Amino acid sequence: MAKAQNIPQDEAKNQVSQYQQQYKETVLKTKEQAKRAADTAAKRVSQGALFGALALLLGALTAFFAGRVSAVTPTVSAGATGV
Repeated sequence: MAKAQNIPQDEAKNQVSQYQQQYKETVLKTKEQAKRAADTAAKRVSQGALFGALALLLGALTAFFAGRVSAVTPTVSAGATGV
């Protein structure tokens, strides 16, 4: 690298060290961003699952009560001959 850029060897080593440090910092930042995104996604998915389960429970309760209300009870009238 020193020959390619016509700079002293010590300066080339410093540049390589700086590049390595920048690379490491960028990797750490990217990992942190990925972790935050994964945490946010997990939180939203769990909330969605919770709301979905709640909706299913409310639907089941609604169906139960609607069935109870609309059920026909057989009645026997006193004047019916049944023949």
